[in-house]
Amino acid sequence: ALELSNQLKAIYPYKNIIHFPEWDCLPYDRVTPAPYISAARLDGLIKLSNHSSNFVVVATPGAILQRVMPKSILQGVSDSLSLGKNFPMTDLIKILLSNGYQRRECVYEQGDFAVRGGILDVFPSHAPEPVRIDYFGDEIESLRVFDVDTQKTKSSLTQFSIFPSKEVILNEDTIGRFRQGYREAFGLEAKGVQNDPLFLCVNEGRYFPGLEH
Repeated sequence: ALELSNQLKAIYPYKNIIHFPEWDCLPYDRVTPAPYISAARLDGLIKLSNHSSNFVVVATPGAILQRVMPKSILQGVSDSLSLGKNFPMTDLIKILLSNGYQRRECVYEQGDFAVRGGILDVFPSHAPEPVRIDYFGDEIESLRVFDVDTQKTKSSLTQFSIFPSKEVILNEDTIGRFRQGYREAFGLEAKGVQNDPLFLCVNEGRYFPGLEH
């Protein structure tokens, strides 16, 4: 599927070609799909939800069979950052964590972010390269693309958007439905349920490996 989508992009460079991959893990295994897999899927879903033009979607049967989040939810969870915008770093960190981003020492792959003083590095799930956000107080002073290997800046941006890094959004509504579904499937009185790390993490609004299943 990836080879075919690359061939189509070479033959029809001005067409909208989307490679929509399947997860690289077994069903119901408590392993999260690789970040680049989720990033490619989310990028495809974002393009499909934000545009009305025609697309060619290349996917395997497994990719098509997997459930995806509703279009309305995907459209309502993006945040736009721009130069000069007043957007406190503490608020941005909360947004990143709630959208499945992982805090690291350095940013290396999609879904990572790192904080050093008044600088926040983030690798958006749908972007080919990470972005360095330089703050002056609560105001965004600069936005620069940087190289993930050298960590050196390459070019400047005027704005960019933050989309979820995982295919599960944890909010009050989804956590409530998870509790209900879990209760119906296992019963909260079942032995060991209260010690299940998956249940405990989701109940507190935190991500857990394999949550997507």
